[in-house]
Amino acid sequence: MALFSYKGVDGDGNPVEGTIEEESARRVVLILEERGLQVYTVEETGPERRLLPSKDRLTWADLEELNEQLLTITREKLPITYAIGELTHDLRNRRVKRVLEDIRRHVEAGNSLEEAFALHPESFSPVYTTLIRAGERSGDLAGVFACLSGYSRRMAELKNQVQEALAYPLIVATVAFALLVGLLVWVVPTFGEIFTNFGGELPVPTRLLLSVSHLVKDNLIYWASGLGIVLAVGFVLVRALLRTTSSGYAMDRAKLLTPALGRMYAATSLERFCRSLGMLLEARVPLLESLDLAVATTGNAVLRRAVTAAAQQVSAGSPLADALADSGYFENLFCWLLGHAEKRGEMDQTLMVLAENYERTVERVQKWILMLTGPIAAIVVGLIIGYIVVSLYLPIFSLGDVVSGV
Repeated sequence: MALFSYKGVDGDGNPVEGTIEEESARRVVLILEERGLQVYTVEETGPERRLLPSKDRLTWADLEELNEQLLTITREKLPITYAIGELTHDLRNRRVKRVLEDIRRHVEAGNSLEEAFALHPESFSPVYTTLIRAGERSGDLAGVFACLSGYSRRMAELKNQVQEALAYPLIVATVAFALLVGLLVWVVPTFGEIFTNFGGELPVPTRLLLSVSHLVKDNLIYWASGLGIVLAVGFVLVRALLRTTSSGYAMDRAKLLTPALGRMYAATSLERFCRSLGMLLEARVPLLESLDLAVATTGNAVLRRAVTAAAQQVSAGSPLADALADSGYFENLFCWLLGHAEKRGEMDQTLMVLAENYERTVERVQKWILMLTGPIAAIVVGLIIGYIVVSLYLPIFSLGDVVSGV
């Protein structure tokens, strides 16, 4: 987004001028005309200088706290700048406090609340600022912040569910890997020295274990360095690939095909899409704009491509349910329910119901993953440890023979 300066007159003929951050000059003209201004000139002046560094990006938990505070202010119909100023004195969350102070300064400088929030795109999505714009136009900011408060709370819970489902297997794998390396580097070599002192031929499993132990111990620094380099390069490559449309699409397609986790990823994306689209439609945001904004919140390139294709059909006059069905991404039941809601003019309500259904799907998949991960991890770790123990104790059975010279 770029910063534009404008000049014009209001409805009473008084000259007005100011700045606004938007995607294009045409978008600036449309917004100002909706405010009742007659625009004479619009010029791009460069990017807005933000008072808040981008490192203070708000989390979903931060947004939940912020929305609850703003909901209280708007419900009580308090002066927004004064109320925000008073509110910041008691906030302990420094990130939220800095954001509110920055928003208050921009509103005092003449920006609308939407424009002040839009100056922090790293924290507030286009869906967020669009809903605030709709609330300002309708005079129902309290309703908008009530909706955003519930939305941010649900997104925070959803993020925690996904992190819990992924964290448990990752922690188990990390602990098992560290335990295996510790055994190979410190425990196995000690037994190897004992076996060497007694002489005699060792069993095949023991020789194999000792060979692996020597390979790991003698090259531990190189293995650790190589692993670090691989992880760093992999991280950079993944981030670079995600910036390209084709690679991002391929990676998201691979995620969807992953057993169990793919189902959770799909359900998470659809829940975000349905909840965002439902909120936007409830705020009377045009359908095509709502589709574009809602799908941007999902982070799913496959879903984005399907919705983009559907939006083109909708712009040509097709019903939304039929267009989504033709995309091949959405289930028949989803499209059937949405089609009936579209005929009744209740799409926003049905989308919220569908979002709750996908929420329950995420919870079921999460419980299933956590239920299976424990036994599977225990079996794998047990097999590895069992092999090591058996390999170390096999030679002990023949030590008596070696000592007696038999």
